Amino acid sequence: MGRSSFWAVFLMLLFVVLGLSTQARAANITNGSFEADGNFSGTCNGGGATGWSGGFEICGVGFFGAAAPPDGNNFFIIGGGSDCAACSALSQTITSLTSGVSYTVTFYLTAEGFHTTNTAEQVAVSMTAGSPTGSQNFLAPAVASGQPIWSSWTQFSYTFQANSTSATIQFHQTGPQGSDDAAIDKVSIAQVGTTVPEPGTLVLLVAGLGCLSFLRYRNRQQQSLQ
Repeated sequence: MGRSSFWAVFLMLLFVVLGLSTQARAANITNGSFEADGNFSGTCNGGGATGWSGGFEICGVGFFGAAAPPDGNNFFIIGGGSDCAACSALSQTITSLTSGVSYTVTFYLTAEGFHTTNTAEQVAVSMTAGSPTGSQNFLAPAVASGQPIWSSWTQFSYTFQANSTSATIQFHQTGPQGSDDAAIDKVSIAQVGTTVPEPGTLVLLVAGLGCLSFLRYRNRQQQSLQ
């Protein structure tokens, strides 16, 4: 392998490794499944969640017969329904964004179905800072009579474009008036059009760089012996 071709391949692999490492450090949602504050199976924490502002409270599977959430034992009651009509919106500031890039936030919603069964509950998702993307309404699916409360978990997604390195997203129940409280769980974020590499991919690329270095060293040794 010639000197120029070696360095060309070396630099190409190095740029790929650095690029994938940057992707691996991409934006993320803090405490998206509301498990960081402890296990609240059969009860609630009385308000608040690590990484989040506003909203009502964390509750766990088994609370008044609540069904298991999509991830872990806990879920979060958004606030705005009959249990906490005056609660402010649930929000989080997301960092490590790239301005001009679009991101998709994925989350699960369910209606409560305790007092107001068979009633879907509307949740507005919006960006209050760091993005020009407008608000979007989602319907937390109704819980049918006779079913466990908070049992109609369904996945939704909301895509926004960042115009800063950080942006604030919020979730707030907006109706119907007098209905029970919707809940949220398993909130995550991903950059549109990219895939975070598996650790094994980075290992293979680093190994490739090592092999190139070894080949370069061996060629030099052979040349010195001639």
